[in-house]
Amino acid sequence: MNRWTSDKAIRYGFTLLWLLAGLSAVVWTIVGSVGYWARKGWLPADTAGWAQAFGAIVAIVVAIAIPFYQNQLQLRQKEEAELKQRLDGINATFALMNHFCGTFRQLIFVISRHPHWSSPARKSIAHELKQSAAMLREIPVTALSNEMVHFLVGLREVSNYGEFIAETLNQFPEPIISEDTVKRIKGQSKLIDKWMEELGELDDDVRYRYQLIRN
Repeated sequence: MNRWTSDKAIRYGFTLLWLLAGLSAVVWTIVGSVGYWARKGWLPADTAGWAQAFGAIVAIVVAIAIPFYQNQLQLRQKEEAELKQRLDGINATFALMNHFCGTFRQLIFVISRHPHWSSPARKSIAHELKQSAAMLREIPVTALSNEMVHFLVGLREVSNYGEFIAETLNQFPEPIISEDTVKRIKGQSKLIDKWMEELGELDDDVRYRYQLIRN
């Protein structure tokens, strides 16, 4: 439970205690006053019994309301924590996708503008592709939420292909980058864009629900 949730629970708890204390004081003041007035003959004799019955009903309602309120608060806190965890997973996955998207766009640019194997730009992007693939392999599938596994596995496939292209770029004397290869690279980049759109929609939905709970 984060600090904000704890502060909210404490604030709500104190508010509930004040309300219950105020309600109890009002109810028992009324019950006591009615009993006193009934003994003085200012009210019918059976009025005191009705007042006591009313007080008993209020006590029962309070006894039921407190556990119910506490249970609802715990459920909200649990749901809030789950939504926060989902948002963290979405943000982390989106950051990874954004990195790979930029890398593949740079790869397309380098292939089109730097045809020679000795070009520093080719060596740089090849190194970046290898490093990105190695970084992604070190991230456990279970490190993110379950709904992110699909995206993470897809990114690993993309990164593996990028690593293969990196080896091709370092071939001597000249790497063979066919038109089909370029199309596939562009296809991988578009696939990442599609995943990022899906993540964006999911993020909007989860964030909206998260804000509703916090408010």
